[in-house]
Amino acid sequence: MNRREFLKQGVSATGGVMLSGEVKPAASVSVTDLGADPTGRKDSTAAVRAAIQKVSKIGGRLNFPKGTYLFTPTSGMILSFNSYQRLTVEGNGSLLKFSGNAQPFTFAACSDLQFADLRIDWQDPPFSQGQVQSVAGYQVDIALDPDYRNYPIASVEAIGQYARATKLPAPKGIDSYYNVASIQRVSPELVRLTLKKQLPLTAGMCVVLRHRVYGSNAVVLRKCVNSRIFGVTIHTAPGLGLVALGCTDIALATFAVTPPPDSSRYMSTCSDGSHFVDCRGTLSLSHCTFLGMGDDAVNVFASYWKVEESYAGECHVSARSHSPIGDWQLPRAGDTLQFVDATTLAPLQQATIKGASLAGSNAILTTNGTGVAPRGALVCNQMSAPKLEVMDSHFLGNRARGIVAHSNVTIENNNFWGCSLPAILLAADAKWMEGPVVNNVLISQNRFGNCGYAYPGAGTGVITISTSQDAAASSAVQAKQVNSNITVSENTFDPSPLAAVYCAAAWNVSLLNNVVSTPAAASGLASMALVNASGIHLSGNSGSNAADIVLDHCTNVNAGTNQRLTVKRTDAS
Repeated sequence: MNRREFLKQGVSATGGVMLSGEVKPAASVSVTDLGADPTGRKDSTAAVRAAIQKVSKIGGRLNFPKGTYLFTPTSGMILSFNSYQRLTVEGNGSLLKFSGNAQPFTFAACSDLQFADLRIDWQDPPFSQGQVQSVAGYQVDIALDPDYRNYPIASVEAIGQYARATKLPAPKGIDSYYNVASIQRVSPELVRLTLKKQLPLTAGMCVVLRHRVYGSNAVVLRKCVNSRIFGVTIHTAPGLGLVALGCTDIALATFAVTPPPDSSRYMSTCSDGSHFVDCRGTLSLSHCTFLGMGDDAVNVFASYWKVEESYAGECHVSARSHSPIGDWQLPRAGDTLQFVDATTLAPLQQATIKGASLAGSNAILTTNGTGVAPRGALVCNQMSAPKLEVMDSHFLGNRARGIVAHSNVTIENNNFWGCSLPAILLAADAKWMEGPVVNNVLISQNRFGNCGYAYPGAGTGVITISTSQDAAASSAVQAKQVNSNITVSENTFDPSPLAAVYCAAAWNVSLLNNVVSTPAAASGLASMALVNASGIHLSGNSGSNAADIVLDHCTNVNAGTNQRLTVKRTDAS
């Protein structure tokens, strides 16, 4: 299907064609008709805003004739769309360049949105890169690479060590945050940082300096329904690439977060490439590409809230660190709440929502039940975890993970290479207040290589399924088996410095027909590791070299034939 067919027909939440009929826009507006400059020499902010005002609220189309468009405001929302129905934003391959900490696109309460065929970049990248020239105690001089000598550096919120050969974070490299006390521009080529605490930096190290980590985001969807994003590329952003908050049914096709072609940049977005919070329905990604993010490529979760007070049929809840709960997060009547123990994440009870309201930064949830949830328990809206489908996509290297997700997940026929942490992380987490627990997962026919190389160790795998997102905490496996119904099949694992699969606190786990290339020199490296698991099916897996499938406190194991892989128990189970 080409781009115009996609825009005409749309893509349904399940990835198929949605034949709802083509709607002719009531008003098709070209931004150049209102004075936008497609040469990129003059600011187009006022002209594009004026064009947006002319677009019909129902069935409208905003058109960017192919060109380069410059937006010079350095803060605030630049292009905002509120309560549009059947809106099309058509880029025709245009490049839109933004500035400072401005937020390019915001879509709020829109339905049947089609956002297509444009590229988003920044005039000045929100990061710099260069080479450590000298270190004297807390003072570090960095010689900037040629492409970064004309950009201002007002702040440095993160310092990351990178490898020139791969343009990826260095193995066991420096990854420091909020540690710069002052910045001095000695010359266009040289920047001097004074650190709050010393780091093991040495002359010759390659570093990326993120000016912001959680700054503005390139595209924000809030409470939108049935959004289709096609042919959109985000080259960078001071924060996240695409953010969806409380949305229903999202389809991304040929979406990309990557540095510009032939660019010297080691980084794309300063944080996640895409981030989906408390969304519903189906979230599908197909033929997408991710490279160079400062954090995860795809992060999908439903929020955990903490029970502060509880009565029969009512509970008061707070978010992580008492941050404000948004109206877009509130459960709807008929939604199912799952209460879990805050330590083990084991289920305590369920309730059906009657109503929900904000109370300051917290929320009040009323249910049809008479049970009283324990104070301190966590609660998650089961409807706020969308069905995730990731197909035919490429994860080509970044700091952190390729995919972070939880329940109702299908990941098929993708390539993962160069993720500095696990390629796929499935883990509910009481610290970060992200859930729900892992359930109904299929990971099949993918290829992995050189993943998890930054900090390899026990408690992680190229695919990690656990009850904590932090590797350091993963060794403390929860006593309860809370993750379930997991199948990892027919994947190819090229060499990585950790187990292909690490799965903990789970039941009904099938590892079938996977090919694992364990490096011959990695003595003692497990091909797969399962800890505190039951109902395990191991069959048809093969290894390039002799290696172990390690079982620790596992029961009800059905082990078939696995070539050059030996099932090894490390306990008396």
